[in-house]
Amino acid sequence: MAEEHIATGISQLALSLLYPSIPRSAPNGSSAIVACVGGERHDLGARMVADFYEMAGFSVRYLGAGVDPDRLVAMVGEDPPDLLALSVTTTFSVEALRRTADRARSAVGDRMRMAVGGSAVTGSPGLSSSVGADVSDPDVRAAVLQSQTLLGTEAT
Repeated sequence: MAEEHIATGISQLALSLLYPSIPRSAPNGSSAIVACVGGERHDLGARMVADFYEMAGFSVRYLGAGVDPDRLVAMVGEDPPDLLALSVTTTFSVEALRRTADRARSAVGDRMRMAVGGSAVTGSPGLSSSVGADVSDPDVRAAVLQSQTLLGTEAT
């Protein structure tokens, strides 16, 4: 367990140092919120997903780990993104994913698309469709391309 935390910390440091120099496409006019569902503490994958969306030209609001569902739903309702990307790594957080996805959809309806990902999604066939996800692919590049196609933005 300690080794995992050390490796995560090193990876997060490396990502933060590389962030200023990542190649970015021109803004594509689409916005995304990327967050880990409430209770989910594993945010490294979500951070990388946010960076890939930003590189593709999305305007990204990255909220990080353990996002309070009430605050997330309020944020989505106040300023709906084109895409809400939710991350869930542990099976303990799957129910939080279900509740958050339902509440976010209720707040804005079909005006927003949803992407879901993480180890718990990959390991649970049918989970992404059961929460109404429009995009779910373990390959972040494929997920970004699917999102661009879905939203009608130009893939570069």
